[in-house]
Amino acid sequence: MPEAGPAPQDLATALRSLGGAGPFFILEGPGPGDPPGGWRPVGALVADEALLRGRVEAGRALLARLAGLAPGEVEQRVAASVVVLGVAARLSAPVLGLAALHGMVPQPDGLRWRDAGPGPVALRLDPGTSWAATGGAPRLADALQEQLVEPLLVPLARTARRVAPLARALLLGNVASGLAGAAAVLARHDAEAGGRAHDLVDRLLARHPLRGAGGASRGFRRSTCCLYYRLPGGGTCGDCPLPAGTALAPGRSSG
Repeated sequence: MPEAGPAPQDLATALRSLGGAGPFFILEGPGPGDPPGGWRPVGALVADEALLRGRVEAGRALLARLAGLAPGEVEQRVAASVVVLGVAARLSAPVLGLAALHGMVPQPDGLRWRDAGPGPVALRLDPGTSWAATGGAPRLADALQEQLVEPLLVPLARTARRVAPLARALLLGNVASGLAGAAAVLARHDAEAGGRAHDLVDRLLARHPLRGAGGASRGFRRSTCCLYYRLPGGGTCGDCPLPAGTALAPGRSSG
């Protein structure tokens, strides 16, 4: 059941402290009246196939430019995986952060997004955003499952499979990596809140659909690879299950 939201002053204070954890945690508060132009329901970011396809192609071009390649030399599925990982982390960080720092979980229909240049997308709360009923860690984990994992992160993975030939397990590994990574970043900002975030992520990793996606949140090691190593010079990520130093063989195209 939804609850009335926090008082505006309390919410503003919570969002300021949340944003201090880093750019992926920034969540703009609601202002008076309708939001300015360019803001779209966050559901479109995870469910609109054409929109995600466009973001993947933009990500592919960026990855190619950074590697000194032509866009066609970067596999579409690699670009899609990297984009999904970034979007999953961006959506997870502020919602998990609010849960860990302040015991609050916004319902997804109150979230809006818009492009913000080359960095992570901007996120904003609508006026009148509903909040999930929460309490201790079990209820907070339930709220995160019901307001973040099921309505946003799972549909993101589902849409990505229509854009590129990626395994569901790989995409859910990206979701798990985004959650565990957000908890780790928060822990560097606030050790106590980070500990609560890790505990919440462990609860999410113990239930469907993320069960089996990786190990414990602290020192997280995923069960699948995000394919970043297939970029020339990409190498492996810190939570990769592949041996350190795994890379695309010299002379092989990633396309």
